[in-house]
Amino acid sequence: MPIVANRSGHNTGMFIATDEAELNIGVTSFKNQVTTMNARIRAIERADLNGWEQALRPEIKRLDAQVSHDKEAN
Repeated sequence: MPIVANRSGHNTGMFIATDEAELNIGVTSFKNQVTTMNARIRAIERADLNGWEQALRPEIKRLDAQVSHDKEAN
């Protein structure tokens, strides 16, 4: 049974493809999902398990500095 899905546009969801065009829509959608998932897998595999929290800290400090600056301005 050619069960496919459309994940973009107005008509999203799963459906049974009834012609070549619908089949191509579903196959393209699945291929795009696989591409996105593979990119995510590569990013996770390269993740720094020991340093990711430290990498976030400069962003937090910058946000804290901006909040302090905003409070002083008010």
